[in-house]
Amino acid sequence: MSFRNTKLGISTNVRLPIIVPLTICFVLVLLYTALNSIPYAALIIANAPFMSIGGLAVLLISRQYLSMPSVIESVALIGVAMLNDIALVSFNNELRGKGTSVSDAARNGAGLRLRPVIYDWTQSCRVTTEEGVS
Repeated sequence: MSFRNTKLGISTNVRLPIIVPLTICFVLVLLYTALNSIPYAALIIANAPFMSIGGLAVLLISRQYLSMPSVIESVALIGVAMLNDIALVSFNNELRGKGTSVSDAARNGAGLRLRPVIYDWTQSCRVTTEEGVS
């Protein structure tokens, strides 16, 4: 697939391999400044491909085609999922700071953060559905 910018004549196939790694590095730096930890920032970035696979699986199950609106919504859902990951990692770090063991912090953190994560996910799906219908 090739898109051309007719105004400048520059192919996105040339720019995309430069922009995507720069964007990922920029997000990694932002995550590092938020979490003060390279391993936690890398863990959250490493989840992004799995989030994309989930979005493609939903398109496949619902027999929809990959369109520009679905790609834009996938990027938005990746952002929501990363926000939830940041909240979960921060909460687990807070529990660990209080002396909770790793397994207890993971169990308690996941249990307490599950409802807000599901709420965010259902609201994102609702907005996606409404945008697709209108």
